[in-house]
Amino acid sequence: MDFIKSCGQIIRVKLNKKEQKAFNEMLSLEICKASAEHEKEEMAVVAWVLHRRLGWVENGIRNFMKDYYPILRELNTHYGMEATDTPWLCSKKLKDSGIDFDKIYAEITKEGN
Repeated sequence: MDFIKSCGQIIRVKLNKKEQKAFNEMLSLEICKASAEHEKEEMAVVAWVLHRRLGWVENGIRNFMKDYYPILRELNTHYGMEATDTPWLCSKKLKDSGIDFDKIYAEITKEGN
């Protein structure tokens, strides 16, 4: 591993092939873990809104999530995309269905300001 410095600061690290491979594997694992945690947090947001807005309790939320999660996985599998692409893909599918989610989002975020 070589450190490239400028003004006494490390600005870049040059890795050999073996180090680069190990780094990429570690980075990939960390991205997968972060993505799974983010997915869980997004699902918690949806669950909270279902509870708050519609009064759903644990069983209703569980049953919804048992449908919600596989639908998203199926969508990603069908289009060969990663879970990190799910928000973009859902926005695209809404637009294809005639629903302008960007417009809706702009309207609702203006209300909060």
